[in-house]
Amino acid sequence: MPLIQGAILGPGRNILLEKMGGADLAVDALLLCAVHSKDNFDASIVWGKQGATHEELNVPDLKHLYTFNALDPTMRSKWTKVELASANAIFLKLKEHLANGETVVVTCSHGQNRSAMFAHALDPTFDKPKCESLQKAAAVLGDLDALLALSPLGPDRAKRSRTKAEPEANEGEKRARVEAEDDEEEAAAEEEAEAEAEAEDANPTE
Repeated sequence: MPLIQGAILGPGRNILLEKMGGADLAVDALLLCAVHSKDNFDASIVWGKQGATHEELNVPDLKHLYTFNALDPTMRSKWTKVELASANAIFLKLKEHLANGETVVVTCSHGQNRSAMFAHALDPTFDKPKCESLQKAAAVLGDLDALLALSPLGPDRAKRSRTKAEPEANEGEKRARVEAEDDEEEAAAEEEAEAEAEAEDANPTE
């Protein structure tokens, strides 16, 4: 059952293309995760385009196209039961394709989290996602009740705290530190989006 996983953007894109034989491999089912923002997908890996709908992506020769409309979960944007249920439904479809001996390609922006979650759940020999939250999701994909029990799914603030064992001086200091952590995370997300945009400029689509 041929399963291929990788990145749509950055250096990982070329690695994915090599795995796919320079996009000449006959792909039966393709999973695209949102890039840059929700409702934005990049099908250029199979000679398609960017867009929000299957029509805009324009890959008529592809038998099965799936889109997962969620970015990596963060403290401010955790996955709800909506995203988790969608992930589970896609997982079951991809599992069926693999059982039928079809070639399945799963992708996300940098190939480290969302696509890794699907790939590891489909075949444990694939690396786990780097995000601990998505490792939890990968462990129970296929079990809808267990998956939905993870909602809302996102980073654990306790693990993000720099001085978890250190007592707070007062409530005001605690709020200030929490706000600072959130600001840092938002800035990191913006930097990642900018990096993705630069990577896209380096690999323009038609």
